[in-house]
Parts: sequence; C-alpha cells; structure tokens
Amino acid sequence: MTPNTHASAPSWHLPKEIDPLVEWSWRHWAVGRGWNRSSKGVLLCPPHASESIPRVEYSPGRSVASSVSEELFSGAETIRRAFIEDAGRGIVRVNVDPGLVWKQLVNLEGEAAAPTDSHERTAWPGEGASPGSTRFPLYDCLALVMEEAWRLSRGELGRQHALPSWPGDKLMALTLTHDVDVIDGYPKWQRLAKSMVVGIQNLIRGRVDMATGEWVRAIQWGVLGKDPFATVPDVLEDDRRLGVNSTFFFLSAAQRGERRDCSYGLGEPYARKCIRGVRDGGMEVGLHGSYRGFDNVKELQDQRLRLEQVLERPVGTYRNHFLRFRPRTSFALLAEAGFRVDSTVGWSPGNGFRAGTCFPFVTWSSGKKEASNLVEVPLIIMEGNLDPRERFATGEDLLGKSCRFIDEVRRFGGVLNVVWHNDRWYHERWPGFVPAYVKLVDMMRPEAWFCTLRDVAAVWEKRFRETVTVKA
Repeated sequence: MTPNTHASAPSWHLPKEIDPLVEWSWRHWAVGRGWNRSSKGVLLCPPHASESIPRVEYSPGRSVASSVSEELFSGAETIRRAFIEDAGRGIVRVNVDPGLVWKQLVNLEGEAAAPTDSHERTAWPGEGASPGSTRFPLYDCLALVMEEAWRLSRGELGRQHALPSWPGDKLMALTLTHDVDVIDGYPKWQRLAKSMVVGIQNLIRGRVDMATGEWVRAIQWGVLGKDPFATVPDVLEDDRRLGVNSTFFFLSAAQRGERRDCSYGLGEPYARKCIRGVRDGGMEVGLHGSYRGFDNVKELQDQRLRLEQVLERPVGTYRNHFLRFRPRTSFALLAEAGFRVDSTVGWSPGNGFRAGTCFPFVTWSSGKKEASNLVEVPLIIMEGNLDPRERFATGEDLLGKSCRFIDEVRRFGGVLNVVWHNDRWYHERWPGFVPAYVKLVDMMRPEAWFCTLRDVAAVWEKRFRETVTVKA
C-alpha cells in the first residue's frame, strides 16, 4: 500500500482534561480524513498552549441535530456560517460537541426514543427525513467542519485536503456481501405453490414472459428436481468470475423451524456443502444471526459455535437477520459473544447512512465508558431497498438508484458496503438484480479496493490504534 502522506495535515490543540469519548471522536475523524498520516503516521497535537499556535476549540454540550439542512452540504462558506466562529489571535471556535455527536449519531443513542417498526427495529425515517440520517454521512461532513476551522485558524481557506488511500492506492473501498436467507426451496410443495401464484399475478399484470418463466421453473423443479432457490453456487461462481472477494452470511439453526429464523439447518448435507464451498472458494463466511436470538449472548455464542463446527475455522464477522439491532446494547453483546466485526447497522426498508458515516468505526461502550473489540462496518445499500415496490426493475434502473450513495462514499473516500441476497440469482423472479450487481462491480473496479468485511475492518482498526494524540 502506498501511504497518503501530507506535510500540511491538520494539527489540533486539545485540552489535558478531555472527555475520552471526545478524543475517541477526534481519532476517528483523523483516520477518516487522513489527518493521522503525517510524516510519522500519527495525529500530532501541539504540546503547549501558546496563543501564537493556531488552534481549534469546540463548544461542549451542543449537538447538530437541530442545525442540519440541505444547505450544510452545499459548500465551505455555508459550513463556516453555520458552525465556525473566528475568535481572533489564531483561535477558532467550532459550535459542535464531537462527543455528543458521536453518542447520538454514530453510537446510535439518538435512536433510543425513536419509533420502531413491526420488527422492533428503529423505523426508517423515509426519503423526506433530515439528510444526516439517510442521504448524507453527517458525521463525516462534520470532519469537513473541523478542517475548515483549522484552515481558518491558519489563513489557508480554500485549500482542499486529500482523501485517504486504501490498499492498492485506491480512494475508496467496496465490500460485497450476501445474506443467505434461503439455501434451497423448502418445503417443495410450498415453493411450488408460491411459484404458481406469482406466475398468475404476472399474467394478470400482462407480464406473460415473467409468468411463463415462473411456471417453467416450477415444472423443472417438480419434474426434473432442479431447485431455483439453490443459488449459492451461482453467486460464488459469479464472484469468482468477476475476481472479487465477498462475505457470505449463513444462518445457524440446528434444524429447520420458524419461518423467519430457520429456513435451513446446518445438519443438512446441502447446507454444509454450500458453506464449505464458499470457504474453499476463498470467500469470507460470517454468521447471519437469528431473528429472535439477536439480544441473547448465550444464543449468539451457540450459533457461532455451530457455524464454526461446519466451517472448521473461527467465525468473527456478524450481521443479524432482518437487521435487528438494539442501539444501547447490541455492540456490547456482540463483543461479549466473541465477534470482532459487525455489519448490521443499516436501514430497512430504505438505504442510507444510518450511523452518519461511510467509514468503519471501533465501537464504544457508553455503559462501561470504554472501547470494545468490535468494529462496525455500516451497511449502506441493500439491493431490495433500491426498488422495494417493483421486483422487475431493470439493472440500469437499480444501479441508477444507487448512484447517489456511491457518490457520497466516493466524495469522502469511505467504504461502500452493499448486500445482494443470494435469492436475487433466481433470474426469472428477479431479472434485473444480477445485471445491476455486475454493472456495479465493473463501474467500481477502477477506483475501489474490493475486500471482505474482515479485511476492511482490520485495515481501519490498525490505523485507528496507531493514531496517537499528544495533549496539551
């Protein structure tokens, strides 16, 4: 990897008695914006408080939730008017509290009183919500506020700071993931009946070709035994053909059971074959935690151990089924259960920047007031959310709806974390999704580092741990 070094990376004056969470927030900004990659690879804070040294102060106790608007992201001048005050003598005050922003936004504590949906998840705020919660990575935008303050203190306004580099000297990273909710058609008579019903619905809508496709698949399955839902080998073959490493999440039920939790059992020969095939294909295997067991440490540990027995290697990466997650407790529970990487924090049924950032982050336990060993890689795009009402969208339409999120991640040099469920490889039912997936890979290839969740978390955590703060 070619490091991105900058002689003029910002240096900050931080007080001795700084809140640990505020320092935590600064360190994440330092890694995300590349401030930590000075000639020595550390974030340098001047060790003295001389008034001749440009420095930035912040106003404790203020959040930014009430200040967010579309105009905030329209340019540096708007940012300065909204948040930055020149106090003279080289001192610039920023009207935002980094620690409070971290707790409310990144650590998701601002969601504690938010309404929930039928799955007991924080309800998606919708397309008309504030831009920080869906359309823009607000926390990353505040790093730009800090940069503007630093430039103002030095009289260097207008000078842009370079984005961080990823391995291969890429300016952003792309993590491709697959949630394996259905590994085959079970029980056969239910799937056959559903295929017939879907075919009739398509016929009523005038989609004769779609109806015919459903019925042909049903006949192939019923007569020839060709299962249209057995798509894991197809996903693996496409990823290998495209030359990408991806992360597959498997459920870990002992046997089939409740519809939302146990659509396949790890004791079944075909399930074990799929899991080991993904492993042997060089991909990462993670646990897709159960719908009902996501807030129980013992259940999480049991699920992890069952999957490890089949995989014959450790499992440290996690994403919960239905993206069920409790803002105040889930990070700590996952760390206690032995996981090192999580990728559950995302929206459903919409897409966007739920944690306000397009970067991974080392999670913080507000209860213990200390860091955990868990790295969160926020989920930005779920393929089904690109067009939840119309399953027959074309690949071009689906890819077009993802471009605004791609543009934001590109702007900050972050991680575009996407999930494409394996059942989208059932082409007759979901004809536009695999072409959109291939187009996404081809479009991102020149500028993105393709990696697994485990790999990107390792790079981020190493940079974060190596970031040193020298306080006044």
